[in-house]
Amino acid sequence: MSPAEQVPAVADALEPLDGKWLRERYATLTFDAYQGTADAEDIAYTQAFLPGLKQFHPAAAREGRAVIFTVGQ
Repeated sequence: MSPAEQVPAVADALEPLDGKWLRERYATLTFDAYQGTADAEDIAYTQAFLPGLKQFHPAAAREGRAVIFTVGQ
């Protein structure tokens, strides 16, 4: 399966996710090498990007485009 063919599945997986899910998931993670704080402010910062991701991936899927995701600190 090509990267572009995987984007609709990512869009579908993102659809039900919300702030509650993100907070609950954050609470289960360990942060051995993480330089952030993992506190409420850090979670809110991460959560602020969720709506954009939920809009971006379906748009990319409709256009048959691949998505590259990178993270840096």
